[in-house]
Amino acid sequence: MGANSNNWRDSGNSPELCKIEVREGRVVAKLPNGVLDNRGVVRLLRAAVKKTGSQSAFAARMGLERSHLNGVLNGKRPPSESIIKALNLRIVYVRK
Repeated sequence: MGANSNNWRDSGNSPELCKIEVREGRVVAKLPNGVLDNRGVVRLLRAAVKKTGSQSAFAARMGLERSHLNGVLNGKRPPSESIIKALNLRIVYVRK
Protein backbone atom coordinates (compact mmCIF):
# COMPACT_ATOMS: atom_id res chain seq x y z
CA MET A 1 0.00 0.00 0.00
CA GLY A 2 2.78 2.45 0.67
CA ALA A 3 2.74 5.61 2.75
CA ASN A 4 -0.14 7.32 0.94
CA SER A 5 -3.20 6.93 3.18
CA ASN A 6 -5.55 7.51 0.24
CA ASN A 7 -4.68 4.17 -1.39
CA TRP A 8 -7.45 2.35 0.48
CA ARG A 9 -10.23 4.59 -0.80
CA ASP A 10 -12.69 2.97 -3.18
CA SER A 11 -11.85 4.13 -6.69
CA GLY A 12 -14.41 1.81 -8.27
CA ASN A 13 -11.75 -0.44 -9.78
CA SER A 14 -12.34 -3.43 -7.50
CA PRO A 15 -13.91 -6.54 -9.01
CA GLU A 16 -17.68 -6.79 -8.88
CA LEU A 17 -19.24 -9.00 -6.24
CA CYS A 18 -21.21 -11.99 -7.41
CA LYS A 19 -23.86 -12.23 -4.70
CA ILE A 20 -24.40 -10.76 -1.24
CA GLU A 21 -26.86 -11.56 1.52
CA VAL A 22 -27.30 -10.19 5.03
CA ARG A 23 -28.91 -12.80 7.25
CA GLU A 24 -29.00 -13.43 10.98
CA GLY A 25 -26.50 -10.65 11.69
CA ARG A 26 -23.96 -11.97 9.19
CA VAL A 27 -22.90 -10.85 5.76
CA VAL A 28 -22.57 -13.71 3.28
CA ALA A 29 -20.87 -12.92 -0.02
CA LYS A 30 -19.56 -14.98 -2.89
CA LEU A 31 -16.37 -13.36 -4.13
CA PRO A 32 -14.86 -13.92 -7.59
CA ASN A 33 -11.38 -14.82 -6.34
CA GLY A 34 -11.79 -14.78 -2.57
CA VAL A 35 -9.28 -11.94 -2.06
CA LEU A 36 -10.16 -8.28 -1.48
CA ASP A 37 -8.02 -5.22 -0.96
CA ASN A 38 -9.34 -2.36 1.19
CA ARG A 39 -11.22 -0.91 -1.78
CA GLY A 40 -12.96 -4.23 -2.27
CA VAL A 41 -13.86 -4.34 1.42
CA VAL A 42 -15.48 -0.89 1.11
CA ARG A 43 -17.41 -2.04 -1.98
CA LEU A 44 -18.63 -5.10 -0.09
CA LEU A 45 -19.57 -2.88 2.85
CA ARG A 46 -21.54 -0.54 0.57
CA ALA A 47 -23.42 -3.48 -0.92
CA ALA A 48 -24.20 -4.89 2.53
CA VAL A 49 -25.45 -1.51 3.77
CA LYS A 50 -27.62 -1.12 0.67
CA LYS A 51 -29.03 -4.63 1.13
CA THR A 52 -29.85 -3.86 4.78
CA GLY A 53 -31.56 -0.58 3.86
CA SER A 54 -29.57 2.12 5.65
CA GLN A 55 -26.35 2.84 7.49
CA SER A 56 -28.25 3.04 10.78
CA ALA A 57 -29.94 -0.32 10.24
CA PHE A 58 -26.68 -2.01 9.24
CA ALA A 59 -24.79 -0.49 12.18
CA ALA A 60 -27.46 -1.57 14.66
CA ARG A 61 -27.67 -5.08 13.21
CA MET A 62 -23.89 -5.56 13.27
CA GLY A 63 -23.17 -3.79 16.57
CA LEU A 64 -21.20 -0.94 14.99
CA GLU A 65 -21.18 2.81 15.61
CA ARG A 66 -22.99 4.50 12.73
CA SER A 67 -20.48 7.38 12.71
CA HIS A 68 -17.59 4.91 12.34
CA LEU A 69 -19.41 3.10 9.54
CA ASN A 70 -20.06 6.42 7.79
CA GLY A 71 -16.38 7.37 8.06
CA VAL A 72 -15.34 4.14 6.34
CA LEU A 73 -17.98 4.49 3.62
CA ASN A 74 -16.95 8.10 2.93
CA GLY A 75 -13.23 7.33 2.73
CA LYS A 76 -12.30 9.17 5.91
CA ARG A 77 -11.19 5.98 7.68
CA PRO A 78 -9.83 2.65 6.47
CA PRO A 79 -11.86 -0.49 7.21
CA SER A 80 -11.32 -1.44 10.86
CA GLU A 81 -11.23 -4.84 12.52
CA SER A 82 -14.85 -4.36 13.62
CA ILE A 83 -15.91 -3.70 10.01
CA ILE A 84 -13.90 -6.70 8.79
CA LYS A 85 -15.56 -8.90 11.44
CA ALA A 86 -19.05 -7.55 10.62
CA LEU A 87 -18.49 -8.51 6.98
CA ASN A 88 -17.49 -12.01 8.06
CA LEU A 89 -13.99 -11.51 6.61
CA ARG A 90 -10.48 -12.00 7.97
CA ILE A 91 -7.23 -10.25 7.28
CA VAL A 92 -4.54 -12.29 5.55
CA TYR A 93 -1.26 -11.37 3.92
CA VAL A 94 -0.52 -12.47 0.37
CA ARG A 95 3.01 -12.61 -0.91
CA LYS A 96 3.46 -10.87 -4.24
